Amino acid sequence: MAAVAAMVGIGAEHFLRDRNGTGNEAGEPPTQAAPEPEAPARNGAEALFAPAPIERGARLAPSKPVDLIPVDLANLLVERAGVLTVGDRRLQLSGVTPTDPARTCTDADGRQWPCGTVARSALRSFLRGRTLTCDLPGEDWQGTVTAQCRYVKVDIGQWLVKNGWAEAEPGSPLAGAGDEARNARRGIYGDGPRKGGPSTLAPTPAKEDPLNPI
Repeated sequence: MAAVAAMVGIGAEHFLRDRNGTGNEAGEPPTQAAPEPEAPARNGAEALFAPAPIERGARLAPSKPVDLIPVDLANLLVERAGVLTVGDRRLQLSGVTPTDPARTCTDADGRQWPCGTVARSALRSFLRGRTLTCDLPGEDWQGTVTAQCRYVKVDIGQWLVKNGWAEAEPGSPLAGAGDEARNARRGIYGDGPRKGGPSTLAPTPAKEDPLNPI
């Protein structure tokens, strides 16, 4: 019985040693697990400017809308029907698809006419000598911005679309004015200016009265 107990004790010792990784049945030295590679150390600058990790499920704060202010602009030039310039800065009228000056249109008789150039001329005639008020991020805005501009109470984008000199952007609130111009065959939807024929230019708005603005 003593011999059996000794064998049981030896077997238990080997079992515990193998389980703890301190040996094996063949008496070989224990196998050490390979150490995990360490993350490369960051220098001071990388550690300082490294972005903080974003927790799972965290929501990013929405960007704050830009506050617009009314800015009076004089001596504006018309690049095309829908795009105005002042110096090296450009304004694209909100809700409008600008009309390419090189665009040609076809009248009811199948004849082509330079509707893009005429559209630009129509807007130039309307803006000549007038100061517009445009809603902009600031007076020192740069580059190209999309803005809503008006002359007294006349929205310039709506004026263009309603008279058929530019098309409304898809989903624009000016779509109804565009349908009206198309049905009435105004501007680019019409027959174009002809010698002796009716003019397709929009009528000149009445001169503003300071006591009774448009």
